[in-house]
Amino acid sequence: MACGPTGRDLPSKRNSSRERGRRRLRVACAALVTLIAALAIAAPASASEEDPFLLEITTAGFGYGEVECEYKEGAAMVAEAPCEELEFPSRKSIKLIPVAEPGSEFVRFEEAKGSAAACEGETKACSFELGSGGLHESSIEARFDVIEPSLVVNVAGKGTVTCLVEGFPESCEDEYEYEFQSGVEIEPEEEEGWEFAGFRNGTGSASACAGLTKLCSFELEKDTTVEAVFTPILRTLTIGKAGDGQGAVKCNGSPCASKYPAGEAVVLSATPAPGSRFAGWSLEECPGTGLCEVVIEADTAVTATFQADAKPPPPPPPSSPEGEGTALVGAIAKVRSGRARVRLSCTGGPCAGTLRLTAALGRKHKTVPIGRTPFALADGAVQTVEVKLSARALTELGRSRSLRAQAGGRGILAGTVKLR
Repeated sequence: MACGPTGRDLPSKRNSSRERGRRRLRVACAALVTLIAALAIAAPASASEEDPFLLEITTAGFGYGEVECEYKEGAAMVAEAPCEELEFPSRKSIKLIPVAEPGSEFVRFEEAKGSAAACEGETKACSFELGSGGLHESSIEARFDVIEPSLVVNVAGKGTVTCLVEGFPESCEDEYEYEFQSGVEIEPEEEEGWEFAGFRNGTGSASACAGLTKLCSFELEKDTTVEAVFTPILRTLTIGKAGDGQGAVKCNGSPCASKYPAGEAVVLSATPAPGSRFAGWSLEECPGTGLCEVVIEADTAVTATFQADAKPPPPPPPSSPEGEGTALVGAIAKVRSGRARVRLSCTGGPCAGTLRLTAALGRKHKTVPIGRTPFALADGAVQTVEVKLSARALTELGRSRSLRAQAGGRGILAGTVKLR
């Protein structure tokens, strides 16, 4: 546009009004040129559609890994690893695949900018359109962290487990985190009367322990839990019958089972059939015809003898002044918190009286009382009573771990009980 006057437009004294019009036109034209120049200076620089589309990929975190990029180049699929910078002349569909090194794990994509913002916060492979929204420059960060697997070993039943991590003993039942691929050994140890049945419910690195009945070892690569299972050792109890009479035997008031956990106390009772009488047990520790307590430490056989009635049955044991029956004391009593748990079995009628325990203590083995407690049982009942032990008895137990005591008192059939 030409805004100045030409030679033909020189002012003329004869036409002053035309000259004023031309001056106004030149002023307006100059203002328009100034406005166009200002707009050209103020307009921001924008990417041309011909500029390339750029993508920058970085990694962060304490772990190690890389990102693989997949995209189509014509009809072929291209995969680049590691993928750090990409440049394309036009838009491109990109798939980012995080690949962690051993001992590390991919956490998420973050710090995403441009069209890569579609993958912000993703915790696995992610796809997006490079250049979407007309954005030519994009960037994203892949975070990798170190794997610190945890280990927890649970115990079912009565037993313990020893855990060695890289050769050092560690607490098995508390959850801790360890270095990746730490060597772990788990060894079971049974308590008395129990046996190790195997590992179960193994997860993570302990999956290979399932069913093992001995030490299990593995490298700790994942969060790991496993359970060590201990079960009671079962012993066989065989009940036989002898004699020309008939009768039945019960265990703890119920039909006898063929197997019992090792160490369990079983009270046998014999009931003769009409026309028969019970003559006794085959065990030395069960004299007479009353109840018989058997501690199943090993496979055990007991014979009950029943005789046909040929003469009146023997008289029942003498009654206690405080009851009609007599209480039989168990052969073994466990001591917990200063008290002996003594099993009493009543026969011949209701039992009531006082259980007294004595023991030979000291260098001279003088018999002294060590505890007593009242009791009351129904006929045929079995009950465990607690007897508070004297300080001297507890001292002896602490030194020798067992103590042989004599049981007696009103309503008690005198006998020996082993405290442990």
